[in-house]
Amino acid sequence: MRPALLLFALVLFIRVEAAPPCPLELRLGMVDFNVPPLLEGSKGESPKGQIRVWADRVLLEMGCTPLWQRLPLRRLAADLESGEVHMALGLPVRAAWAQRVQFPKGSEGQLDPKQLLAESRQTLFVLASRRHEVQWDGKHLSGPGLVVGFVSGSAQFDLLSRSGWKLEPAPSYASNLAKLRRGRVTVALLPALVPSAADLAVEPAVVALSPPVQVLPLYAPANAVWMEANRPFVTQFWAGMCRESRKQYTELPACPKA
Repeated sequence: MRPALLLFALVLFIRVEAAPPCPLELRLGMVDFNVPPLLEGSKGESPKGQIRVWADRVLLEMGCTPLWQRLPLRRLAADLESGEVHMALGLPVRAAWAQRVQFPKGSEGQLDPKQLLAESRQTLFVLASRRHEVQWDGKHLSGPGLVVGFVSGSAQFDLLSRSGWKLEPAPSYASNLAKLRRGRVTVALLPALVPSAADLAVEPAVVALSPPVQVLPLYAPANAVWMEANRPFVTQFWAGMCRESRKQYTELPACPKA
């Protein structure tokens, strides 16, 4: 064999050997509502948006083909816990998941903030007509008959459970926004990217309060049992997703060195 061909074959062999084997089945999940530009597309279709583009690039390099699913938030969280979904892309940490779901961890076993994919600014929204009634300075929220709407089964409950505010649960972000417009809640907690400018302009108009209540890091958590059988794959996938994310969001922490 000529030296050039021998070198090419050796490099190809090393690259193939370095890539962990793909899982026999790979079920990836994302929520069924849009969070542009991270997640877009219509319900019932394969997800689109930045996170999908990043995942496609990483999985192409690894030679793996996933089965994509878009599910309501609570269903996605439940399926991730049970193993029906192997990994969920773009979710924050939930205290209730305990050991059933695994997130990227640092050398000492703590959550690794360097491997977050993006950030979700949890923001309070109020009817424009009632903006003058509600005061929010980043710590203290006040207003007549104050009721805060949130999505049950989400990381928002972890955030609000110690707030002391009167809370009203909703099954989805769309429902939470609808309750705000009907006057069922005074303010609604939503990720800032979820309601589009067009959504906010629909009468009665809705406006955001500044600053955000909290900035939640978003990850690509894996079912804990499934990860134990596929740890090399998950570790490399997380590293690849972090690398792709930083091409878009350079202000986020640098990815851990390999």
